[in-house]
Amino acid sequence: MTIITVSFNSAKTISKTIESVLNQTYTDFEYLIIDGDSTDSTVDIIKQYMGKFEKRGIQFRWISEADTGIYNAMNKGISQARGKYIGILNSDDTYELNALQIVSSQILLHPEVQVFHGLMRYLSNGELTMVHGRSSNRLNIGMIEHPTCFVAKQTYQTFGAFDEKYRFVADYDLLLRLKRNGCKFLLIEEILANFDENGAGNSYQSRVELLELKRRYGLSNGVKILYQRVKILINELQRKE
Repeated sequence: MTIITVSFNSAKTISKTIESVLNQTYTDFEYLIIDGDSTDSTVDIIKQYMGKFEKRGIQFRWISEADTGIYNAMNKGISQARGKYIGILNSDDTYELNALQIVSSQILLHPEVQVFHGLMRYLSNGELTMVHGRSSNRLNIGMIEHPTCFVAKQTYQTFGAFDEKYRFVADYDLLLRLKRNGCKFLLIEEILANFDENGAGNSYQSRVELLELKRRYGLSNGVKILYQRVKILINELQRKE
């Protein structure tokens, strides 16, 4: 198994992410950090953990170089991953301490599954807002919890990784693509990850990009798309007043 964290100027949050990986009850995995040439102290923090992972017998590798965005960094990590299954954890999110043990057990029980995913705890300014896990059968409605996803490396090699033309919704595009190509998903009914809601995922640009993705996959008709775009624009203008 391989866990990938991508980062850029994440000095304020990356320690909690790394700690959640380091302290896993399951240790038969490798950890890759793909940093985008951070200009703050992110790389110094990463370096401090090299010996700690070595003491726990966990393979730990990192690089820091310029990239063209978060999905470019994720694709770099996927290309370097050695594990049969790959989990991606952003530098402001965390795993539950037994997350990898739970996923590893499910992989042994269901080797035919290409995508494992679970429940996620949503946090805003440190406060719980909800616990949620969407079935892949409802991908047409919305995205499943990507920080809880573990995808077989062979699946990436067969169907492709993240489409870098997207800035915000390449993860949704990927999972829609896998579902439409007949990949098997399994929802694990346990909390695997904690997600910080105070990110860019709800920006004006991300919501517009999401609408375009739904149009491309035929998940919404043209009239509805137009109505939603106007509604998003109005909300954005009101927010700026």
